[in-house]
Amino acid sequence: MPHRLPPSGTGFTLLLLAGSVEYLRDSKYSQLATLVTQDPDAGKLRVAVEEEEYLRVSVERILKQRPDLLILEGFMAKSGLDLLRKAGVTVVLNVKRKGLVRAVRACMRACMRACV
Repeated sequence: MPHRLPPSGTGFTLLLLAGSVEYLRDSKYSQLATLVTQDPDAGKLRVAVEEEEYLRVSVERILKQRPDLLILEGFMAKSGLDLLRKAGVTVVLNVKRKGLVRAVRACMRACMRACV
């Protein structure tokens, strides 16, 4: 079920992010984790926990801006999207840079950020 924006007369807060909100897995670190633990499944589990923690912290930083609508140039993992939707934020993904620039021009008080 999609989240709805507030009625048009009430106004809303827009946050535009250039890029994606994702945890970058560097292959050499993943291999190192596997070597240290000597158990490939334990290394994968550790990376998954780190990824969830990273997304949780990223979502907290986004929520500090108190947006009603978040527009991302890239994508975000499903768990991060779920956290934002629970907080009542509408998310639009995979918007081209040209579309973000148009949104900035159309909204007088909006600003595009490379990071939060």
